Amino acid sequence: MQLDIYLMNGKKFQVNVRNTDSTDHVMQEAMSQIKLPQNMIQYFSLFLVQREEDSGLAVVRKLQGFESPALVVLPLKDTHRLAIRKNFWDSNKEDELYKDKIALNLLFVQAVSDVERDWVITTPETLEELNNLKTKNERKK
Repeated sequence: MQLDIYLMNGKKFQVNVRNTDSTDHVMQEAMSQIKLPQNMIQYFSLFLVQREEDSGLAVVRKLQGFESPALVVLPLKDTHRLAIRKNFWDSNKEDELYKDKIALNLLFVQAVSDVERDWVITTPETLEELNNLKTKNERKK
């Protein structure tokens, strides 16, 4: 089956999985598809995210490694989706991820999303810098 996986900016991609595949397996497939290096997969996880009426999102929970993402999201597909988010709080780990273009993009997309949703408070200077980077990133595409 085709399972939809989202980045925090709303971009969707699909992975071919069985409905009994575990979160760990689905993450391997998803990260392989976006070409994230194997040693960096551990820093990201699948999260169940609820879409709200005002086009907002609410992170419901992290999926555990043994769960089947397909079985979790299929009954809720009209209101929920699976999203990739970083899975650590130690900012020192980010230094390693900054060296990889794919990992850096995942962190960037999540940072922009979190700031736009007011999940993260920033200074006006940081917000301006983030907006400049976002604009520059959009021009590259």
